[in-house]
Amino acid sequence: MNKFASQQDYANIEAVKEEYPSAAEIVEVDGGWMVFDTVTDAETWRNQE
Repeated sequence: MNKFASQQDYANIEAVKEEYPSAAEIVEVDGGWMVFDTVTDAETWRNQE
């Protein structure tokens, strides 16, 4: 599962990490960060066209 963390809600990636301590991976994207529960979810997201 993944979630979008908006820059409007979180000041920086450290705040996102604090909010989602169990995240397997956090990726910066336009307007915020994608938060992934598993590495597989992140890989699947990266491989989408």
